[in-house]
Amino acid sequence: MRWELDGFVVSLTAAAPATVDAYRRDLVHFTAWAAANGLSQPSEVDRRVLRSYLVHLSDEAMAPRTIARRASTLRRYFRWAARTGRVPVDPAISLRAPRGTGRLPRVLHDDQLQHLLEPPVTARRAPEQPETADDRIVRARRQRDDAVVEVLYGSGLRVAELCGLQVGDL
Repeated sequence: MRWELDGFVVSLTAAAPATVDAYRRDLVHFTAWAAANGLSQPSEVDRRVLRSYLVHLSDEAMAPRTIARRASTLRRYFRWAARTGRVPVDPAISLRAPRGTGRLPRVLHDDQLQHLLEPPVTARRAPEQPETADDRIVRARRQRDDAVVEVLYGSGLRVAELCGLQVGDL
């Protein structure tokens, strides 16, 4: 029995395409390492082998977050392999890798935020000029953009979370 990566990937029905691609890349890397170490199928892998692989990744100076993601991929793959009878027991059931330090987002200073919210010079119109339809559209878009920036800055939402907001959520 071989690794059957395609069967595993097909089973990832609820995963985002980028996640599926990352799992495939992680598993291709692992299976290449396993082959170089004389392992040709998942039933030959035990917890010791998985720990050796994680040590190898660390020795290759991979970032702790990358190692943690690859450990997560292996846990998911071997859970699938055990559930589908490809391995008798899941060797990755309690496999853990150091997470490393989390990255904090950079925060704007008050003057940077103020500069961001200032209307551009080209959007300023002389008060004696009547407002045109184009001016109203520009003003409405500017108000929308300002609201987006203020919600992002004031709430700490991620862009994807903001894009998913509905009027009823506010």
